[in-house]
Amino acid sequence: MQTDLRDPSPAAAGGGHAPPGWRRLLVRVIAASVVLAVAGVVGVVALVRSQHPRDEQTFLYYVGYSSSTNGEWDLEGVDERFVVAEGDRACRWLQDQPYALYRRGGRWAHPAVLARYLHEAGAPAEQWTRGARAPGFYRQVIAGQAWANLCGADWELRETHNPFNRPPSD
Repeated sequence: MQTDLRDPSPAAAGGGHAPPGWRRLLVRVIAASVVLAVAGVVGVVALVRSQHPRDEQTFLYYVGYSSSTNGEWDLEGVDERFVVAEGDRACRWLQDQPYALYRRGGRWAHPAVLARYLHEAGAPAEQWTRGARAPGFYRQVIAGQAWANLCGADWELRETHNPFNRPPSD
């Protein structure tokens, strides 16, 4: 009596499964695709960050310009370091927010995000009562300017984008 020593698996018989070489190739293609996708995301984030450097001087200029009455800064006597610290607080809050990515709608629009910040960030600091306007106005100006000039990349990554609805260029 003779024993059959051939491999009885379906792959060896030519049915059902791909040969081991194809499986390795498929795993390599999937792994390469994942690596390229991750590299693409990292590249986009790095590009956005390089296009929006932190600019404290521009931030202070626009806060001062927006927070003045008859050419006089409403927050006279408020240390600029305090204003920058308040801007940094707005940036830290923004960094904790989810990316908008594909999302649309009012919740992701700038006015809605700003209103959410003003509601969630707590009561206005005592410093804001020195100006001629309501304290919420100064916090709104500082948050908006901070997102534009102190952490513009964070705002860019969290605002909605619609590439199909761009105004025509001149």
